[in-house]
Amino acid sequence: MPDDEFWAFLDLLQGSRTEQDTTNFDRLIAALTEAGPPKIGEFYETLVLKTHALDTEPHYRSFSMIPGISDDFLYFRLAIVASGKARYEQVLMNPREFPSYWTPNCWNEQLMYVADYAYRAATGEDFNRESSVSIESFSNRKGWNK
Repeated sequence: MPDDEFWAFLDLLQGSRTEQDTTNFDRLIAALTEAGPPKIGEFYETLVLKTHALDTEPHYRSFSMIPGISDDFLYFRLAIVASGKARYEQVLMNPREFPSYWTPNCWNEQLMYVADYAYRAATGEDFNRESSVSIESFSNRKGWNK
């Protein structure tokens, strides 16, 4: 999905965007549902790629010095993507800008599931979350020099 289209979809989020409890996903889910299954798949793939790009050792070091906090690191990365293009690019280019584990209101696990909700609404079927890279923490080999 082209970057401008992806960020336009994310701009439909209402509320804090970085905290799932104060973020409204309804407009985003409705727009993806309306766009149809191919666009839902493209959106998810782009979301995964952007989240994966933040999965680096320097970003993790800003997040925590405690090794292995994988789920929380994922949800913080999703919050950075949800916060929009400008913030995402700022953090991507400067890992020291990544919020620490102790930063309040920086958790957006729910963003990972919007494609599931939209696909189900559009087709009545489950979404196949296959992607070219893994969204999971510590899977970016280049980012971790593995």
